[in-house]
Amino acid sequence: MPLTNLLYDCDHAVASLILSFVTAKTIEEPIFWCNELLDSGFIQQTFNALWTAFYSTAAIDYPHIRDYITTKTMLWVENQSERKHILHIVTKLFVCRRSSHTLNHFAHYTHPTVKLELSTILRGKGPAWLTEYDPASHLVIRHIHRKSPEKAISIICRSENIQFLNATAIACDNYLGAPCATPSFPSNINLAKLHIISSILRKKIHNIPNDSPSNTFNTPHGCEYNPKKEAARNALCGPFENYIDITPPNYNENKLKLNNYQILSKLRKFSHHPASNIFTNNKPPSIQDVRENWLNLCSGCPTWESKIKKYGGIINENGKVTFKDEESFEQFHNKFDLEFDEQPSWVQQMNE
Repeated sequence: MPLTNLLYDCDHAVASLILSFVTAKTIEEPIFWCNELLDSGFIQQTFNALWTAFYSTAAIDYPHIRDYITTKTMLWVENQSERKHILHIVTKLFVCRRSSHTLNHFAHYTHPTVKLELSTILRGKGPAWLTEYDPASHLVIRHIHRKSPEKAISIICRSENIQFLNATAIACDNYLGAPCATPSFPSNINLAKLHIISSILRKKIHNIPNDSPSNTFNTPHGCEYNPKKEAARNALCGPFENYIDITPPNYNENKLKLNNYQILSKLRKFSHHPASNIFTNNKPPSIQDVRENWLNLCSGCPTWESKIKKYGGIINENGKVTFKDEESFEQFHNKFDLEFDEQPSWVQQMNE
């Protein structure tokens, strides 16, 4: 994927936003990643990340937040200069008493070394009531019915068929009794999987194996159950408080005072999340590649492409950037070159 506004890898920035809701100790981290994606022009990726964070951490206990995210998305569509609507989603999710339960199951059963057990295949005729559900979902429903939710989740996590996942999402919600209508997932396979996993775990709570090869996340910071604090939390994000917006802190730096070479060292706050491979199989470009080839790697980033074209740059079908003349090339670099190769090692290593 292309590099972002501050030269992070886009895929890993998206994964870092999702995972920050599990591991961040303050809201600064998810706000940082959200703003970085928005500043880069990756709007759809930002919304996908926030939906993924919802299903990964909050959907079991706060299913009503889905309506809040939908409302805020519609408000942003009506006025796309109002970034506050997107940041309100971040703060709402962060205030919830989030759980890592769904994410741990997703990470375990999608791990490449965890194989689908042959015992997940059931033989014999299914019960008559099974005909009420889409035939594609029968195996999953039967495993849930037989009190083997881990086998059902294993099947779901190994599927890359969005039609199967959508049919199974509806069937699981109907069988288990979902608190709200089942959404449709036109193409986002991970969202569909996480929705189904959260639906199963809401009614069939169980843990992943102790010897899981995946990263196991603990309860997010500040989300341990505390009876003295739950009333205050529910007053902000409870099922009847979807009308309440929580104003995020303002972490913006004054970028106008910064020279090009200062931007990365002053504005970069966090490294790619160490567990971002849960949500992307793409490795970020090497530090050496970013040093030598940063401009071509920015091809595909809306913000960088706008800057490139403004100064007469041309991006070919392979993503290679050229300029119409030497003067345009110099003007562009004088204006926008962030001098990644001249940054301190700790800044460059944020890309790893």
